[in-house]
Amino acid sequence: MDRLDNYMTLRGMGYQALLAWRKARVLVKWEEMEDAGIVRLKKEEERESYWDVYGKPESEKDKRETNKLIERFGCWYVYGEYKCQCCGSWNHGDSIGMVMDPDPLSVNNPYLIDVMHETIRALKGHESNGKDWRVF
Repeated sequence: MDRLDNYMTLRGMGYQALLAWRKARVLVKWEEMEDAGIVRLKKEEERESYWDVYGKPESEKDKRETNKLIERFGCWYVYGEYKCQCCGSWNHGDSIGMVMDPDPLSVNNPYLIDVMHETIRALKGHESNGKDWRVF
């Protein structure tokens, strides 16, 4: 999709105009880099227990509802990787855990575009020998 299509999709999801425009820009850049084979998204089942991370629920009802979500959608660790242009190894860019979503790699995951953005920043920082580098 082009930037305007991404923007309209994000606006339809409820994002404010400026944020939707910025995220649309990230999506276009990500798609270009993904097509070139230098970034990718992956998911794994979360290894940690939800309750070990977030502690005891406030009520039994909260516990039941959260457990239903985990049973229905799973609990995922989603991460972005970038490919080192020198050696070809894949490196961790950014991640988010405890994602309960039917499709954790879709734009419906509100954290995914941030993972993409930070993965691109990590790649650019890697290429510039660790110097801070603005993506856009």
